[in-house]
Amino acid sequence: MTRVTCPAIGWIVVVSVLMATILHDGVSRAEAGALYFRSGVSSEPAQDAIFMDVDCKSSSPAALYGCGKDRTGAPRQSLGQFRGMETVELGVGYETRSAARFELLLAYRPSFRFEGRSNFLAPGRMETVSAEMSSFSGLLAAFVDLREPSSPSTGKVIPFVGFGVGTARTEIGQTTLTFPATKTIVPGASTSNSTVMLTAGFGVELNEFTTLDVAWRYSDLGEIRTGAGAGSVVWHDGRREPLPLDLAPTRSSLASHGIHISLRRKF
Repeated sequence: MTRVTCPAIGWIVVVSVLMATILHDGVSRAEAGALYFRSGVSSEPAQDAIFMDVDCKSSSPAALYGCGKDRTGAPRQSLGQFRGMETVELGVGYETRSAARFELLLAYRPSFRFEGRSNFLAPGRMETVSAEMSSFSGLLAAFVDLREPSSPSTGKVIPFVGFGVGTARTEIGQTTLTFPATKTIVPGASTSNSTVMLTAGFGVELNEFTTLDVAWRYSDLGEIRTGAGAGSVVWHDGRREPLPLDLAPTRSSLASHGIHISLRRKF
């Protein structure tokens, strides 16, 4: 299984602390607004996904699906879902004296998976597809609290909307396509993409310093690609030696949405 390793968690903490120190120092001198720290979690529902060739006409290395079609005329591909997309997030933000907030947000999806089926064989025959993956992203985000800035708000529900842009790095382990007599192994890879986030929700000010946020969030993490190069075909009964394959990459769009719960704590 591929996942972002423990050092990545350390970097989340280090970057957040550094950003908090830098911003706090600068804003203290300016005597304006308030800094806050955010921590949160989410468990996102399964997302539909399709893996297909980056270049279906590639012959060297070989395209996995190769521009073929199944019996219904649909392109050869793998259809399924990304599952288990649980997210941990940390952020450092600046709350202005108006309704606007600005935030550096780091999100870590330590382990999720693709589960699906390819369409090489006749319907009903075994041709499952699976892969493990992880993702780490950093965004600059802006939020608008939908309230009158001067109104007291402790204990009240405060709607907000937000938008963010940044970069995401996603890793995928080997993809396994399992057939009745064989399985095909596709190498893993890492991919970096720009990412976009949209969110809407509400915050409840629990006290003068702490706010509970509950929000729906959509994240577009760009593409995820399998690796190019050494794949193989393996026979279940071992009657033949594995057949090496030189494979071109495949790709899928990677997006998610779900409910995020977090706490904001003012400095």
